[in-house]
Amino acid sequence: MIKHSITNMRISGLLLSLSTLVIFSTISSSSSTLIPFRKNISTLDFGRIIESNPLAILNPESPKEIAQLIQSIFSNETLMINMTVAQRGAAHSTYGQSQTSTSNGIIVNMTQLPSFIHIEESFADVAGGVLWVDLLAESLKKGRSPRSWTDYLYLSVGGTLSVAGISGQTFKHGPQISNVIELDVITGRGEQFTCSEKMNADLFYGVLGGLGQFGIITRARIILHSAPKMVKWVKVKYESFDQFIKDQEFLISQGVVDYLEGEIILQHKNLSKVSPRGLNVSYSIEFVIHYDEEIVAQKKLDEILDELKKGGTMAPLPKIEDASYFDFLNRVRKEEMELRKEGLWEVAHPWLNVFVPRAHIKRFKDLLVETIADTYTAGPLIIYPILRHKYSSSSFLFSTSFSYLIKKKQAK
Repeated sequence: MIKHSITNMRISGLLLSLSTLVIFSTISSSSSTLIPFRKNISTLDFGRIIESNPLAILNPESPKEIAQLIQSIFSNETLMINMTVAQRGAAHSTYGQSQTSTSNGIIVNMTQLPSFIHIEESFADVAGGVLWVDLLAESLKKGRSPRSWTDYLYLSVGGTLSVAGISGQTFKHGPQISNVIELDVITGRGEQFTCSEKMNADLFYGVLGGLGQFGIITRARIILHSAPKMVKWVKVKYESFDQFIKDQEFLISQGVVDYLEGEIILQHKNLSKVSPRGLNVSYSIEFVIHYDEEIVAQKKLDEILDELKKGGTMAPLPKIEDASYFDFLNRVRKEEMELRKEGLWEVAHPWLNVFVPRAHIKRFKDLLVETIADTYTAGPLIIYPILRHKYSSSSFLFSTSFSYLIKKKQAK
């Protein structure tokens, strides 16, 4: 999301009308894709916590129209000071990031850009508004796949690349922003650039994980690798936090799994109370092994489970499921459909992400559980192990070599 500075100056009705005329005359002279906001159009995001309606919505038919819009704002001092522009892909932001911060703003609907997905052996060129699930489906037709994912796939490519893109593959392949070769970007001046590690590198690293503050992504070139046909999907429960962490780190260090995340499972000690004090705490590790030949994967899994059992705190019967590669990656879609049927999808979604250094993870867990014991209702606490060297040196801020990303999500 590009947001120009906003002063406390109020725009008079006449000035607002003139500003609107400038924008509409600039864009609408060649297209009718800039439309005034109407009350029957929802601009809510996934978080459903912030609601800020814009002045207008741009449904661009080309990147050029986005550039024209931003150029017209940047070249007008009054507009540049008082008007905001926000890009909106799948609108999966949780605190209004895909909305404009004032009513004198314009939303760019990235899903209306012409969609394209071009698959090559080692990379895919895709439009910024393409959903990751569509890229997955198209790349699998040629036996290829991106390496790094988010848990939920109905997100736009440009959207997740603006925030990082983290899931259980991150420890192995880095986040999605570390799996990009090249970008086409429109800057806050309305200029269009192609950028990469070697070309306009400052812009490249600024846009990747830059929260939309440095430009709008209209095309991305994503690294691909050979896609497996199937996965062994394993869930192991623990009572000991120390062993839970130790086993996560063991699995990462051995490089024997292809996906890994942990979960802190909280349950009230007294379910009959409205505001119970105290929580029962347990843990689980979820990991995946890719395979084309089941016998090879089973042998690897048996070796892993034998090693984990040595810790003595692993539950005796881990849950094991064989699933297609596509079905595993798209697993949250099933949950979404169930929640939609129950009317629990389009509700407020408070969400917290915190990076915690490895040395402080136990202390953080203890403080967190103690702090939320009286107010906790439901919802998972997910832990992703993070290796610093899997991130580009220019694209991320934390300095410790090993950290954990903690996600607190709303209850299902």
